[in-house]
Amino acid sequence: MKRDIKISGRSIFGLFMLTILCYPNIILAQRDYLNNAAYGCDSVSRTDCASNLSTMSEFYRINMYDYAYDAWRSCFINCPKASKNIYIMGAKILKHKIENSNDETLKNRYIDTLFILYDKRIENFGQEGYVSGRKGIDILRYRPQEIESAHQYLSKSAELEKENTEEAVLVTLLQTTNVLYKNNKRSAKDLVSMYLMVSDYLSQSTSKDTKTLDLAKENVEKIFTESGAADCSMLDEIFTQKYEADSSDLDLLKKITRIYDHQDCAQSDLFAKASESFYKIEPSANAACNLGKLFEVQNRYDKAAYYYKQAAELETDKITRSAYYYKLSVIAEQQGEHQLCRTHALKAIELNPSFGDPYLIIGIAYAMASSNCGSNAFERGSIFWAAVDMFIKAKNTDPGLTEKADEYISKYSSYFPTKEEAFFNSLSDGMSYTVGCWINERTTVRTR
Repeated sequence: MKRDIKISGRSIFGLFMLTILCYPNIILAQRDYLNNAAYGCDSVSRTDCASNLSTMSEFYRINMYDYAYDAWRSCFINCPKASKNIYIMGAKILKHKIENSNDETLKNRYIDTLFILYDKRIENFGQEGYVSGRKGIDILRYRPQEIESAHQYLSKSAELEKENTEEAVLVTLLQTTNVLYKNNKRSAKDLVSMYLMVSDYLSQSTSKDTKTLDLAKENVEKIFTESGAADCSMLDEIFTQKYEADSSDLDLLKKITRIYDHQDCAQSDLFAKASESFYKIEPSANAACNLGKLFEVQNRYDKAAYYYKQAAELETDKITRSAYYYKLSVIAEQQGEHQLCRTHALKAIELNPSFGDPYLIIGIAYAMASSNCGSNAFERGSIFWAAVDMFIKAKNTDPGLTEKADEYISKYSSYFPTKEEAFFNSLSDGMSYTVGCWINERTTVRTR
């Protein structure tokens, strides 16, 4: 008959201590601690230190941090130079105590001890830059009101570690600078300078964790762009020299285009240059579209049309391609190229038959062409029949366009030929008629 055996946490601890006491050589043989002054001033204290180090490590390894605490505390007080693990493991043990304590007084003692632990680690094992970063982050975590102190430690970490600074430290450093800027404790120039330093260190980083590094870069850009610290002219000051130094730096080009786009700096010449450089290196429908928007805002319609055309040719999704052709039709109309406007709009409709806006732009193109088509008032007026036909198609295709289409219908119906003009051309309401010129549309006679 089998019996279930239950062992309590206390029993586990007892068995573990029994193993250490009965077989100390198994646990401690690999360390010549008796000759190491860092373990204590005599053999008794050195043996005790080695035993506590082993106990701490074993309980830490199996995530039993409460059991590891007493052994860690003894090492921290009595032999603080014996092993860096006192600080590496101790930080996690203390965080466990902090996050699982319901007594605020006790929790604050643990927090104070954690900060002392960081200072002692630097004192005994160096790595001031790395450890200062960890301390700065934990000050924000457990004492967020002490942001100035946290900022100082994070700054020290970046100052000493430079491009080797941990990504989390750099992101948090910029974030604390931003908070201090928002609270009028740092200037816009301070924030811009910090952004440039942090951004440069991330660009120079040799970290193999590319996912974390890319996320850090994104977060840094987001913090900076949303801070509002830099206007377009300041951005030009920041990035012009960098761009001129290396206009093929893909990371820099991506950064410039994202930040300028977010800050609505489409009128900047640098934005245009960087965007075109980016497109030459990595041509894509999306990049071409962004260039189209950029040059459209700058009223440089030839360039805008060129890049929207590139976007349409590179895009594979029919709905998106349709949108690009519609943009081309709008630009053509703005340039007075009515026939080209219709060509692009019809392509947009072909790709997306449920798209109503192209019908509106065709109707407008017809109406705008009326002064140059036809040899007399009647022929010029007949063009408005074709225009109104397009407005009707627009709202039938997309009911959401009804209000706008009806405005155009009301406006341009007033330019229809009169009954007398129709009569003198042997026509009356309801008859079929083909509008001439390049429009060549079959329509129905309507008079005003």
